[in-house]
Amino acid sequence: MVIAFSERSAWQRVAIIAGWLLVIIAVGWSMFGGGESHAFVDGPDELRPGGDQYSVLINPTATSVSLATAAKKFCNDKSLCQVMGWREAANRAHAIPMLRRESDAVSFVYMVDRTRDSEIAMWDCKVWPGKGTECLDDIGISAPKSAN
Repeated sequence: MVIAFSERSAWQRVAIIAGWLLVIIAVGWSMFGGGESHAFVDGPDELRPGGDQYSVLINPTATSVSLATAAKKFCNDKSLCQVMGWREAANRAHAIPMLRRESDAVSFVYMVDRTRDSEIAMWDCKVWPGKGTECLDDIGISAPKSAN
């Protein structure tokens, strides 16, 4: 038996609406990159065995905030950590030293050095708008020359 919405008590209607709002918020959060677990398609992978540098392949739907959040969460228990992200799998680095095409294609960098209380996240501001200190190009780190 189905009871029409208008036949429910006020508390039942509030509960139904609140439930639907939570579903809408959860779906919207994951669709727009709010969940950091969706920021990386692949990785983090070590660039050097036993090292502190990692590479990731960036999810096309990721935001600068979701990338920084995911990298920070990954580096949480490390005193020194650098996560670099690429949008194209073909240009992603898998070892240090990187090839020129790999370093030119970096789209995201997160670095933390807990011994110096230093932390920074930077990205390609042509893809994800940001302030000057957040932009790879503005501080002299290569970012992709095209969005291909």
